[in-house]
Amino acid sequence: AVGFDQTRGDQISVVNVRFDRPDDAAEGVSAASPFSFDKNDLMRIVELGVMLVVAIMLVLFVVRPLLKPPGSAMPGTLALAGAGAGGDVTHAQMISVDPATGQLLALAAPGDLDQRIDIARIEGQVKASSVKKVAEFVEKHPAESISILRSWLHES
Repeated sequence: AVGFDQTRGDQISVVNVRFDRPDDAAEGVSAASPFSFDKNDLMRIVELGVMLVVAIMLVLFVVRPLLKPPGSAMPGTLALAGAGAGGDVTHAQMISVDPATGQLLALAAPGDLDQRIDIARIEGQVKASSVKKVAEFVEKHPAESISILRSWLHES
């Protein structure tokens, strides 16, 4: 493979040569500082941090709502039936309760709950119309949409 030819006078000799060692390694192996991180260590720390944040968000937004009883509509409120003059049950009212002490905080008016529901419905309609407008823009102008997304990705 090397083109060895003994008639030409080629010779092969095997020699034992020591590796070149720096001066500090010759004195002994020095221990690395506990705060000397290389790129791989830093990336591992970032990965663990991201996994921790995802786990916390999963617990707060998925597991916690699943553990709540299905009858509780709003946190810290109880639904009670109000009795009329003749003792008849007329309508349900919401009573706010302090979760720490269990004391009653305030009596919410029935119209207040309806107003909150109406506001939530309006906000949902606004969000739905915004999503619809974005979808229409993407369908009409796909090249511009792609360039916008690429610029957002490049910025982050």
